[in-house]
Amino acid sequence: DFDEGTDNQIALLQLAFPQSGNTYVLQLPLLGLGFPEEVKRLFESSDVVAAGFAANEVDIHKFTISGIAVDTSSMFDIQP
Repeated sequence: DFDEGTDNQIALLQLAFPQSGNTYVLQLPLLGLGFPEEVKRLFESSDVVAAGFAANEVDIHKFTISGIAVDTSSMFDIQP
């Protein structure tokens, strides 16, 4: 959010899969349906490790207001 007092849902999401080497950037508003169910399950499952740079409580809040119940036990911040 760039403007004071705004609290918007997630609009852009980058996903990378280390085993395949594939990376995807999803512009969620362009999908028209919000988060695809398959993507939601990635973040809600404790079986999937979600690693992010500067992943913190702000990110968890953004997922929450976007309708994703993030499993925080599988979310890791890789920032040194």
